[in-house]
Amino acid sequence: MPEQQKSPDLAQTASVAAAIASLTFTRSADYKAIYSNFFRTRVGAGEITVIFSRITHAPSIGVAGNIIEEQAEVTMSWPQLKMLEQVLRGFIDVTEQEVGEISIPTAFKIDLEGQRTVVRSLGLPSRVKE
Repeated sequence: MPEQQKSPDLAQTASVAAAIASLTFTRSADYKAIYSNFFRTRVGAGEITVIFSRITHAPSIGVAGNIIEEQAEVTMSWPQLKMLEQVLRGFIDVTEQEVGEISIPTAFKIDLEGQRTVVRSLGLPSRVKE
């Protein structure tokens, strides 16, 4: 017999919904919407910064992207990053189910060993035994 999935606790779901409904959303005077087709990250002990940029070009006849124009950066804690990842992963999964795989150019594939080197450079205690 297949194992039944646990349904969310209805009281907890109602509590979260009530908390969200009681929030007021406002925008900062500094708020702006940007277009980003390039990003990079900077990692610190317990936080990560994502710098959003736009690939553009110098005014000339050629229009090859030769300038990375940084637009904005967002710094968040690692737990907040993981919550964002869950939201984005859900959106990606649903989108790919509906319209097909979202391809990533080979040059932009993740270098996990490079990321591991950066995290290790923070000097935090490691759980990995070598």
